[in-house]
Amino acid sequence: MRIGKEMAEVNIPKNSVALEVRRPDYPDMFADGTTASKYIGPNETRCIGATKGSPLLEKCLKVLEEELQLRFSLLVGAVAKQVGWEPSFLFT
Repeated sequence: MRIGKEMAEVNIPKNSVALEVRRPDYPDMFADGTTASKYIGPNETRCIGATKGSPLLEKCLKVLEEELQLRFSLLVGAVAKQVGWEPSFLFT
C-alpha cells in the first residue's frame, strides 16, 4: 500500500517539518503532522511530534497505532544509523 505524504512546510529555525498524510485504505481520513528535533545536550536530541486528523473508528485506530509505532521505530533506527549511533531500544 502506498501512503500519500506531502510536505506542507519546512521551518528551518525550528528544525521542523509539517506533513499532510492521505491513505487509500481510509479514503475519508485526513491527518496533518509536525515533527521537530530539539537539542538536549551533546550527542542528545529529542524528536517531538504533534498530529491532528479526522476521527477514526476504534478498530481502525488500533491498526494505525500499531503501524505508526513500527514506522517510527524504523525511522529512529535509520536516523541513528546515519549519525553512527546504535539505539539500545526500539519502540514496541
